[in-house]
Formats: sequence, structure tokens, C-alpha cells
Amino acid sequence: MDIGLWIIAGLLALVELSRLAAALARPEPPYRVLGDAPPERLVTLLSSMLDTPVHHAASVEGFRGGDAFYPAQLEAIRRAQRSIHLNVYIFHPCMMADRYVEELTRQAEAGLEVRVLLDAFGSLRMTKRRFRRLMAAGGQVEFYHPLRWHSWPLVNHRNHQNVLVLDGETAFVGGAGVSDYWDGGRGKRPPWNDTMFRITGGAVTGLQAAFAENWLEATGELLGRERDYPEPDGDGAPTLTVNSSPTHGGSTRARVLFQRLLRASRESVLITTPYFLPDGSARAEMIRAMRERGVKIEVLAPGRSSVPFFTRRCSRRHYGELLQAGAKIHEYGPAMMHAKAMVVDGVWTAIGSTNFDPRSFGINDEINVAVYGPELAQTVEGWFREDLRRSRNIEYAQWRRRPLTERLTELMSSIFERQQ
Repeated sequence: MDIGLWIIAGLLALVELSRLAAALARPEPPYRVLGDAPPERLVTLLSSMLDTPVHHAASVEGFRGGDAFYPAQLEAIRRAQRSIHLNVYIFHPCMMADRYVEELTRQAEAGLEVRVLLDAFGSLRMTKRRFRRLMAAGGQVEFYHPLRWHSWPLVNHRNHQNVLVLDGETAFVGGAGVSDYWDGGRGKRPPWNDTMFRITGGAVTGLQAAFAENWLEATGELLGRERDYPEPDGDGAPTLTVNSSPTHGGSTRARVLFQRLLRASRESVLITTPYFLPDGSARAEMIRAMRERGVKIEVLAPGRSSVPFFTRRCSRRHYGELLQAGAKIHEYGPAMMHAKAMVVDGVWTAIGSTNFDPRSFGINDEINVAVYGPELAQTVEGWFREDLRRSRNIEYAQWRRRPLTERLTELMSSIFERQQ
């Protein structure tokens, strides 16, 4: 190779290393919500703050576990009449993936518009060859931010959304992709504990718009036809669909949503997350809620063998101040806890793809649906209570007695905390 090319390659590598170092060293964005709002005004207030319209979900139905949500999604794909839009972070080669590809292909062969968008990193093991029949039938398959020489600065910006939209009228959203992680096909390892939600009514419009935005970025094709966005229905629970992408400063609408709901809490907050790494602003908001307003906060996080070693260390080093303030933290034991939900005061429920960590709040593209109403909140809280029976409660005295080796690895892992 010409020495000039080596010099250019070296300079590019140096630029990328300096950019990564700056990202690791950049201080976390400070957040503090000013002012309060009466509960009856919170819907319209959030709509204004998040720049997202208030729609209504005619129905929101939850499915726990791959044995429930996979059949429901496949049946919905079979029933679609006009279009199928699938946006997935993890889509791995497995028997379940083959079933999805088969059903999507049949619908494309029947004349439906089928569009599949996969994250290039999360679905690294997939190739377009596995979709040959689908594409031959007219279906479209694209990867989000594949690694190219001209796109390497975007390699850390991932599309973490999991959305399936059918005919613009029915949608599924939640934390699960398509893999044997969720369907029990990993031998002796139990399937991941996760949830997906089927939504109908006007709230689907926001999920269709979220898909359209990522599809535009990946393909240059804008889904702007009237039939892609059926007239919203005015009945059902008030709902906000929050499509979240990072700004230059690391702020996202997902972060604003979670921070504002924490500030609005008056009685209780239940957080279920596979990655619990609240930054200083989030921890401060939680502590204020407990000490100043008497809010009861409970967190359900993964146990010892579920998440990467350093991620767990990052998470556990922040337990102390929350436990001292009165929080209850539980670690789920039987399998990977991959569900993502927050219930506030028994009336607000935030569901979607966002983990309670810096990567989801400041780096990834995420999707959340915030529903105002007691029915969904009661369902999700019921699941939370069921999972507590298979979880271990963490006490402050126990946390203080953790060994020195654990404390040292916590400090080491904190270097990469914003990338977890």
C-alpha cells in the first residue's frame, strides 16, 4: 500500500480513537425537571415537551414470553391485508426466524408490501441471502447503519427499536427481537423473560411514523402516502408514542419522558429493566421522590448470570445510595430479565425498547409508548409482583459487605459505563 494511504488510514484511526475517548470522558448530561404539574395536565404537558401528539389506543394487550408473543405476531402477519413493516434490533438465524421469513415471503407473494429493517450490529449474523425468496417476491430488506468506509462515525449509533406494524392499524412494540433467546431453543438455558404489546387504534400512527423515519434513513424512501397512516381513532386510553434519537449533546426524548415521569410520581414507581444504570440525574430524581414525597420505588433487574460481567458491576455500584434512600432492588434469578417497563402511580405505563441506562438514553434510537390509564398499569404491575417471587431482594447491609474484588471491578467498569 502507498505510504500516503497508510498515513491517511492512521490519521482516520487516530480521529476515531480520540472521538471514542471523548465519548467515554464526556460528562453525563445534567437533568433536573423544574416545576410540577397536576396529574390531569400531565398528558398535554408531556405531549408539548416531547413534541409528539396525543393519540388513543383502542386496545393494548400484553404478551409474556416468546411462547405467547411469537404466535400472536405470526398470526397478525398472516391476517395483514396491505402492508407489513418490521423493525428489529436482534434477528438471529434460528427456527423462529425461518418461520418469520416464511410468513413474510408468503404475504409478499400474495401482493402485500413487506418491508424489513434490521440493525446491522444487533442482527450481525443475518445476511440478505436468507431473504432471497422474500426479495424475489417484491419484499424489501435493509440493514440500519451497516459498517462502510464512509459511515464508520455512525457505528456506535444503533437502532434498538422492536416494532411490527400491520396495515397501519395494528402494531406490536416491546423488548423482544427474533431469536432462540426468547423461544427456548438454546438447549438447557431458559428463555428470556420479556414482553411485547399489541396496540390498535390511533396510537399505531406514531409507531408507523417511527418506522418510516428509520426506513427513510436506511433507504432514502419516505412512506408518505395517505394509506400508510389511517385516520386516527379518538377512543381509548390517551397514548404518547415517543420516538427517540440522540442529539449532539446526548439528550433524547426517551430521557425526557422517563425523567418527567419520575418527577411526576406521588405514590409509587416500578421499574423493570435488563440494564439498570441510572446516571446521577436519574438517581437524584429518584432520591428526591423518595425523601421529599414519600414515593415507594422498586426496581427489578437481572441476576448474577444474566448480563455481561462489567455491565452488572456498573449497575451494582449505584445500588447503595438508592437503597439508603428507601428503594427496593430485586434481582431476577431464573433467566435473563429482558422486559422493559415503568409504572408510575398505578396510572402511567411506559413500555417499549428503552433500557434504564446511558446507551438507551443518549446513544441508541429507541421507541416508547406511554399509556395513561389504570388497566395496562395493573397488568404490568401484576407481572412485576409475579416475578418478585423468583427474585432476590438486595439489602443495604448485604451490599456494603460485597468483597473488595467486586468493588475494584466496579471502578474499572465505570470507565465504560456510558457505553453499556
